[in-house]
Amino acid sequence: MTFRTYPSVCRALVLFSLSLAACGERAGKSADVDVASVQYVGGQACVACHEKEATAWAPSQHAGAMKHATDSTVLANFDNTSFNDGRVTTRFSRRDGKFIVNTEGPDGKAHDYEVKYTFGLFPLQQYLIDIDNGRIQSLTVAWDSRAKEDGGQRWFSLYPGEKILPGESIHWTGRDQNWNFMCAECHSTNVKKNYDATQPRYTTSWTDINVNCEACHGAGSAHVEWAGKAGKREKGTGNRGRMGLVVEFNERNGVTWPIDPTTGIGVRSSPRKTDKEIETCGLCHSRRAQLKDGYVPGQALGTTEQVALLEPGLFWADGQMRDEVYNYAPFLQSRMYRKGVTCSDCHDPHTQQLRAPGAQVCLSCHAKEKYEGPAHDHHPAGTKQVDCVSCHMPRSTFMVIDSRHDHSFRVPRPEQTVQLGVPNTCNQCHREQTPQWAADQVAKWYGHAPEGYQRYAVALHDSELRIPGSQSRLIGLAGDTLQPAIARATALSRLAGAASPSAVSAAEVVLADRDPLLRAAAVTALEDVEPAERVRLLAPRLADSILSVRIDAARALAMLEGQLPDSSKAAFARSLQEYIDTQLFNADRPESWTNLGTLYALRGDRSRAVDAFAHAIALDSSFVPAWVNLADFLRAAGDETGAGAALRDGLRKAPDNPNLHYSLGLTLIRQRQFPAALAELKTAAGLAPTDARLGYVYGVALHDTGKPAEGVKELQRVLKEHPDDLQVLQALASYSREAGDVRAAMAYVTRLQELSGQRP
Repeated sequence: MTFRTYPSVCRALVLFSLSLAACGERAGKSADVDVASVQYVGGQACVACHEKEATAWAPSQHAGAMKHATDSTVLANFDNTSFNDGRVTTRFSRRDGKFIVNTEGPDGKAHDYEVKYTFGLFPLQQYLIDIDNGRIQSLTVAWDSRAKEDGGQRWFSLYPGEKILPGESIHWTGRDQNWNFMCAECHSTNVKKNYDATQPRYTTSWTDINVNCEACHGAGSAHVEWAGKAGKREKGTGNRGRMGLVVEFNERNGVTWPIDPTTGIGVRSSPRKTDKEIETCGLCHSRRAQLKDGYVPGQALGTTEQVALLEPGLFWADGQMRDEVYNYAPFLQSRMYRKGVTCSDCHDPHTQQLRAPGAQVCLSCHAKEKYEGPAHDHHPAGTKQVDCVSCHMPRSTFMVIDSRHDHSFRVPRPEQTVQLGVPNTCNQCHREQTPQWAADQVAKWYGHAPEGYQRYAVALHDSELRIPGSQSRLIGLAGDTLQPAIARATALSRLAGAASPSAVSAAEVVLADRDPLLRAAAVTALEDVEPAERVRLLAPRLADSILSVRIDAARALAMLEGQLPDSSKAAFARSLQEYIDTQLFNADRPESWTNLGTLYALRGDRSRAVDAFAHAIALDSSFVPAWVNLADFLRAAGDETGAGAALRDGLRKAPDNPNLHYSLGLTLIRQRQFPAALAELKTAAGLAPTDARLGYVYGVALHDTGKPAEGVKELQRVLKEHPDDLQVLQALASYSREAGDVRAAMAYVTRLQELSGQRP
């Protein structure tokens, strides 16, 4: 059965003989207190002893992450103003001390809604509305809080030019604007989502409404108790120990960065042995899926989260941020991370401001005489916008006006723009010039193309396009210990389904690696290997110390419970239940019910599978994967008629979805209803003309149902969009030879040979 699982990724969102101690965690030990018994006490309890830190924090973005809507917290103009997005007019006013929004509701009609909370401070502020049953939604009309001279002090749409209708997931009343799931964990302290699927209803709670002391330092009751006892001791007596702290951020204690006179770069005086601070910041500054409540600061993110790897759509092939991925994954790719830098080396954790203005913070570890000026940047002295930050931390703009720096700290590579289509910082300034011009300039300066630290763009780019030889490049990247673990994990995850001896070997090597991202990715890479081998390799990971690894292993072994050794069966049962629990934690999402349906289908539980898919569809009848996976399950069970009926039901809800037409077309082919099948496949290819897979299948279907000329024509259309697509080229070479067009066949074969030889 070819089912697919679906992560619920947030926007604001993969050897039993070894002891668990041997699988060290990047985060390190978090506490010497009992984290299960320690309680949250609220940030106000910290102020008396930590007045300086509280004063620094008060005007920060963390302090303003979320607030009750009051005259002092609402920044926007609610004095009978309005905004029209081209389809809907939204009006803002005050009434009886409340802030009122009149806008289109889920029924398509205008209603008055009370703003309950503010969300964020700068450069924009959003507003939250409690619609019903504890469901809090974020308006998609936001306030630009920048100064008027900078274009601010105005209402604007977060989706300019888009005509978003009620019922769509990104409509302000839709599931992707739901605060309880999408936003709450990172904007408040000690959040418990508390979704009851039987009602359905949220009773989401928090200790502090904003990002307060305990969001980063952990529950404080033991520390408050320690402070009370310490206050009774004579000064200078008693053992401070860990002071009852859940996590002690001591990674920078006593550390200096003396400049190496040879390189002009600072070297950490002692290695950083844990990632406690980075993981804690990463909870909210990463693209990830939440698996459960209760992250304990200092722990590895995988204990409650599943971190997104360098996937297409989220990142460019070279790892630069493409979608809203925040700073964690980019920073894990950097040489600075590898050399021991932490977040607070550059940022004050209480104000969130840089420790020095702009590029001056860089020059605290990079010798000014070597890295500032024309000798390094090859621009005339005083050139506007040429400094460390502009060249090595390119900006991308999200949410229309929020400009953010990429934290992978990479060398500009304009030649990769020419070769691979990734962006480069040179052309961010020199927009009038071509990437080739920029590449020529860089080569002229240095006598060669730069390499930099991150050297995986070709491997990831080629794997996306299925370029010949891409699998071997992924295997090479997976085993390259000089490259960032997140890039290696990405390579491993893309080897899923390969099952070649070299791919299996590459995954096996890192199954017990200290980095949880590598272990989880290795599990993914091995989920389709031969059953006995899968059991041998993955059974030990059922007892992994990291939740995200355990549940992936359980899912991969879901069909093989009977083949597990007796010593692994208890761990399997626990980890499988944990997987189910993570999906039920997100039972407010159709993805999770689809995942449960897929699990039950794999385990042959027809009743539960159908019920879970039905839950997904009830939550959102336009969620296509639920219909597709339901149809796949019914087909695998021998019910082709039921599969077709499910797909037709889905098309009534989402008539323009190409994947539903595609799946129905394949179902009709299996039923030998060829004219109807071709019509569905044609519709699918027409709805998604740039999707090579849909066009390829339609072209092959035309050829194989007695329309070879039309099939070749369709494949040639796809080839214009995807000139390096291996499958399309192979099909065209074969069909051209079959038709007697030797010249055309040889041209396609030549192109295939060029692709095979164009990568080292």
